Amino acid sequence: HAVTADGEVEALARRGNRRRLKVFLMAFVVVLVTGLTWNFLRPAEYRATARVQISPGSIEPRPSLSARETAEPSSHTASDLLTQVQVLTSRPLLARVSELLAQAGYLVGSADEATELQKMITVVPVSGTEIVELQAIGAPPELLAAVLNTLLNAYREELQAAYEAATSVTLTQA
Repeated sequence: HAVTADGEVEALARRGNRRRLKVFLMAFVVVLVTGLTWNFLRPAEYRATARVQISPGSIEPRPSLSARETAEPSSHTASDLLTQVQVLTSRPLLARVSELLAQAGYLVGSADEATELQKMITVVPVSGTEIVELQAIGAPPELLAAVLNTLLNAYREELQAAYEAATSVTLTQA
């Protein structure tokens, strides 16, 4: 009787383990197939990045400073940099970018292209530097690089126009 009881216990244990293995494998396959299906059915997402150095102190002409003033770090540099980051993502500049992209033959996607560009572009200052990282995330990969390049060119043109206006005012006052 003792031998048959042990054999029956082992057989029951094997059957229980096989059943647990089958349940585990079925659950694993269902979760695996569901996860892979969800992953492969998502639309592709592309990313383009650019890093740019912005020197906020040199954007507006300033009167000459004494040696003592130039040796001290400017407290306005961080706030000036954040202001320029806001200019990079401002609606008027992005509207200009969408116009330039349309002239170049790129379509952003909707009637309100400036809003689409605001959703697509993020600007993150690199801490402790005057460097800003621009990121464009979206679906058409050829559009993303064009968006960043056009944004930087439009920003450069806007800075140049602002500098020329400030210089002409300074010269007129002088």
